[in-house]
Amino acid sequence: PIIAAAIVDARSKVTTSENMTVAAVSDTVDFGKTNLNLTLARISNCTHGGFLDICGLCRVLDCDADLHLSDKWVEEKLKFTAIRFDIDGVSTLTVTIPGEALVELGSQIRADSLALGFDQVLLAGYSNDHAGYFTTPDEYDIGGYESQLSFWGIETSAKVRAGCNQVAAKIVKH
Repeated sequence: PIIAAAIVDARSKVTTSENMTVAAVSDTVDFGKTNLNLTLARISNCTHGGFLDICGLCRVLDCDADLHLSDKWVEEKLKFTAIRFDIDGVSTLTVTIPGEALVELGSQIRADSLALGFDQVLLAGYSNDHAGYFTTPDEYDIGGYESQLSFWGIETSAKVRAGCNQVAAKIVKH
């Protein structure tokens, strides 16, 4: 009853407007081949050698294993969409992200979009595609499963930010 009452109260305060415009644009962005850095040191997330000195061993043997998955496994051309809603002078952007952006990247995308002049920004993850986790370089270096499934390596967030900015810039109200 408490939640229902709160919903009824909130709904009674909603005003509608006939002064609304909507614009949308979609683009496909070529991310290129994946670059999964699966060195032993990276998977172990080691900062020192330990019993078997995996990190030292990898430095000597250069046991780099950058995997480039086929586009049958992971899409290389990702779709981004931006939708602008202008209601009574307030410009709201919804921008899609084709995977899971971690918090820091989401904050960067939101700041980029606000800098373009939007009043509000909504992020819609897992939209148009699912191309794994999207980490910033700092989050990538921390390690963990998110960074190991950040398919384009340490540069993933730059590609995602550019895709979001590309579509958002096309529907900025001038």
